[in-house]
Amino acid sequence: MSTPPHDGSDAPDPVDAPDAAHPTPIVRAPKPPRHPASHPARRLQEAAGSAPAAESAPADAPSASADAATNEDARRIVANRDAYVLRVDTAAVPVTGPAVDDSASIRSGDAVESAPEHALVSDAAAPDAPAPNAPAPNAAAPDAASVNASASHAPAAAPRGRRAPRRTRAPRALRTRRQKWIRGLIIAAIALVVVVVLSGLAIAGIAVNTLVNTVSAQPPRVGTTIVAPDESKAAKAAAAETPGSAEQAAAAYLAAQPTAYWLTPEQDPIGEVYDRVAHLATEARAQKASLAVVVYGLPGRDCGNHSAGGLDEADYVTWTTQIGQALAAASDLRKIVILEPDSLALAPQCGNLSDRDTQLRGAVDVIAGTNTWIYLDGGHSSWLPAAQMADLIKSVGVLDKVRGFATNVSNFNTTQNEFSYAHAVAAALGTGHAIVDTSRNGAGPTSDNQWCNPAGRLVGDKGGTYGDDVVDTNLWIKPPGESDGTCNGGPDAGVWWPAGAVALTQGLVK
Repeated sequence: MSTPPHDGSDAPDPVDAPDAAHPTPIVRAPKPPRHPASHPARRLQEAAGSAPAAESAPADAPSASADAATNEDARRIVANRDAYVLRVDTAAVPVTGPAVDDSASIRSGDAVESAPEHALVSDAAAPDAPAPNAPAPNAAAPDAASVNASASHAPAAAPRGRRAPRRTRAPRALRTRRQKWIRGLIIAAIALVVVVVLSGLAIAGIAVNTLVNTVSAQPPRVGTTIVAPDESKAAKAAAAETPGSAEQAAAAYLAAQPTAYWLTPEQDPIGEVYDRVAHLATEARAQKASLAVVVYGLPGRDCGNHSAGGLDEADYVTWTTQIGQALAAASDLRKIVILEPDSLALAPQCGNLSDRDTQLRGAVDVIAGTNTWIYLDGGHSSWLPAAQMADLIKSVGVLDKVRGFATNVSNFNTTQNEFSYAHAVAAALGTGHAIVDTSRNGAGPTSDNQWCNPAGRLVGDKGGTYGDDVVDTNLWIKPPGESDGTCNGGPDAGVWWPAGAVALTQGLVK
C-alpha cells in the first residue's frame, strides 16, 4: 500500500515520527558543509534535498530487502559526496578521521577510516571530474527519508582544514655558506679577543718592565764597574804584540781595565753603530757591568785640531738616533754616556756656541732614556773658570734631561783638583752631578799643563774608587795608550801608541 502524498498539514514528518516496527530512534545524518551556489557539491546537496519523497511501505509492514537497499543507496550517496568534497577542496589537510556523532559511533561500532593524502586533488587539475561511484547525471536522487534512515551506518563528512604553512628553508649551499660565514665570524672574534688580550699582556709586561727599570735605575756611584770591551784598541794590540814583550804586557793590562768605549763615525759609521752598541751591551751583561760610551762625532769636531772630523748636520742626527735606539734596547743595563768632550769648552774659541747648543740638544733628545745617564762636556780645572763653564752648560737647555757634566776628559789634572772644580761648577749651575776622568792622572799634570802626550804620565785610580754628593764617581774615560795627536812623538789622535802604553803602565807590569 502506498503512502498518500504530503499535503502540507501539521502531521509529524515521517522521518521524525517514531516507527512502531523500529523502536530504536533513527539518528539524523549530520548536515553537509555549506558550499557556494556554483560549487558541484552544493548542487548535489540541493538535488538530494529537493527530490520528492519516495513511496515507502507501511510502517507496520516494512520490507527488509527494500530497507537494506535504501540504506545501501544512502551510504553510497554520502560516501560519494564526501569523496567529492575531499577531491574538489584543494586546501584540505590530510584527514586523520571523520568527525562523527560520538553516540552514533558507539552504537554503530563503525570503523573510522582516514582519507589518503593522495585523494586531495585540486580543482584546477579536475574541475568537473565526478567522484568515484557517483550516480549517473540522469539518475533519480534518493529521497531524504532514505538518506536519513541510513545516516547511522554512513561515515560522517570529514572535517575540512588548512595545511599549516611550511617553513621555507634556504638551499643547502646557501645554508653551508652562511654557516661558514658565521663560523668565520666567531673564529675571527675569538682571534681578535686573543690578540687584544695578548697585546694587553705584552703592553702590561712592557709597562711593568719599564716601571721596574725606572724605579731600580741608579746613577753611577762609588763601586760602579763599567765594561772592559773586547773591541778596544788595547785588546787588539795585546793579541797582535809579541808575547812576553813590554808592549804586549802593557796592552794586556790596559785591555783588562774597565774603560769607556769611544763611538766615532770613522770607526762605527751610520748603519754599524747600532750593532756596536748592542755588542757592548752583551759584554756588559756577561761582565755584570754598566755600559759606558763616549759619543764623539760632532760637525766641525775639535775645531779642526788634532781630532778634527765628525759628520754633517743631517748625518749627525741619524747617527746619534741609532745610538739612542741601541741604548734604549738595553733597558736592563745602566748606561753612562759622555757626550762630545771639549764641545762646550772649545765653543768660545771656535765661535760656534749656537750651533753646538742645537747639536747637543738634538743629541740629548734622541739618546735620553730609562737608566741612561748623560754627562755634557765640563772642561777641566785648568781651562775655563767654573762660572763660565756653568753658563756654557746652561745654554744647551737640557739640565732636566741630563745627569750633569764630565771633567778632566783626556787630561791629567789631579783627582782632588777636579773634585773641587766639579763642586764649583755645580754650585754655579744650581744643580747637576759630575764624572771625573782619572785614566791618566796618576802623576798629575806637567808644570806647564801640557795636554798632548806629555811625558812621564801614569794611569790613575781605577773607576768607581771615589765619589761624593756632587761627583757620582771617577771612571776611566780616555783609553790609556791611545795618542792625543801628532805631538811629543805620538801618532795621529786615537791611534794605538805602544810606547805611550808602556810609559803609562810603568811599575804596574813587568
